[in-house]
Amino acid sequence: MVNFNDFEQKAIPKTLNEVCFGSAAARSHMYAITSGNYGFPGSGMNGIILHGPVGAGKTTLARMIPDLMEKTNIGMDSLWREEYNIAKGNSGVDFINKINDICYSSNWDSELTYVILNEVNNLSADAMSQLKSIMDNHQKRVVFIMTTNEFHKLEKGVIDRSYCFDFNDVPGYVWIAAMRRVLKAYGISAYSDAQLTPIGKSYNGSGRWFARDIKRLIDGYYKKYPHQYTAFLAAQAQTSSVTTTEQATLEASVSA
Repeated sequence: MVNFNDFEQKAIPKTLNEVCFGSAAARSHMYAITSGNYGFPGSGMNGIILHGPVGAGKTTLARMIPDLMEKTNIGMDSLWREEYNIAKGNSGVDFINKINDICYSSNWDSELTYVILNEVNNLSADAMSQLKSIMDNHQKRVVFIMTTNEFHKLEKGVIDRSYCFDFNDVPGYVWIAAMRRVLKAYGISAYSDAQLTPIGKSYNGSGRWFARDIKRLIDGYYKKYPHQYTAFLAAQAQTSSVTTTEQATLEASVSA
């Protein structure tokens, strides 16, 4: 019944406050890194490692970090970023040398370059060792953002050069807050914490299971109250119309 075509737009975190961190301290730590309070990159640190279960939102956060840092540095989104999903068949020294070449050829002005390495644990032992050297070679101007489900496979030298964030034990109340945020985006505020808590525990920290269960909640609610879904769609259409009108007015004033 419910149209979920724009679900990702509504559900994916857009700010650090909306990311499901393992603790308030971890969230504050990330704020300090991305806001420049830690002088990052610097003091031998130019890596960020996000580790935890599949579907925890690590890659989503990895893609947010460059823009968060550049809005602090230059007041706009990042211009220089590369992202790689590392497969075991393409994870050797040749691959990591390609990363090194990109680091050397990227921007040398004030902006930083960001390299996102998803599933960094798939790097071969030689490539992992080479990554450590590459991090040193580009210590002040390249930020390496790495995600992994197997933190124990990372070389200690890479870990030592990085700030690490663990997404294995995100508290239930954090997931409940995320559930409430998405439900609100669909016009629903009827569920209590007592109703949401067992659901939050059932998906064991997986963002994919989170999406599955939220969709079931939303669809079930509007099947029970179809007139409310009609009202929700009407409100969404009105909001969209107002936004379109405001955008057209802005564009007209800029071109005038």
